[in-house]
Amino acid sequence: MLAWAKFPTRWILQTKLNLITWKEHKSDGIAALLVLIALAVKRNRDQIKGPPEDDVSMVKATYDDIQELVAISRSKVANGLGLLLGLEIIERLKDNRSHYRIVGLDVGGAWGKLPQDWMMQKTERISVFEPFNLRSKSELDALKLYLLMVAFRDSKSGYAIIGYEKITGYTGVNARYIKKAKSHLISLELIHVDLDHDAINPPLRYTILGL
Repeated sequence: MLAWAKFPTRWILQTKLNLITWKEHKSDGIAALLVLIALAVKRNRDQIKGPPEDDVSMVKATYDDIQELVAISRSKVANGLGLLLGLEIIERLKDNRSHYRIVGLDVGGAWGKLPQDWMMQKTERISVFEPFNLRSKSELDALKLYLLMVAFRDSKSGYAIIGYEKITGYTGVNARYIKKAKSHLISLELIHVDLDHDAINPPLRYTILGL
């Protein structure tokens, strides 16, 4: 069975993805989401390797640890962490700058499944995102859409079903850019898209690959 990591979703359902924009943050927005994914994966790998911490939302991660998981510069790690801290998606322990709390992981219903092994592709890195160069708005749109699908994925059916209007409402991605963002995710082999054939007017349903 492929391993998956807990990923915080309460902030997504609070529409905080809207607060991360290409206009304001550019590559720092992409870096922030990649860093958050890296923290979730690092926390899960640490849990697998040894006894869990008392607080399951805690993770110890140095800049080097994060860079080993995602291929971004040290300055982008710093900017990404700063953005996450500013939005209160993570918290830093006062007595140790390399210890963070991922807000919501200790709350039932406030997290979703992130396909850790699938994204790492039998490497020690989250290699699925290595094609990203942090220079494209479509990369940020794709990441925001992907994380929204993680938040909306139904654990029983395995699908995320969400229309364009809601996608825009939760992510701030304009409807005319959603198709491009989905194509990006499909090309990275992160999602599969089909129709809910059990419905009278079948909506699109999204499968997060690797779960």
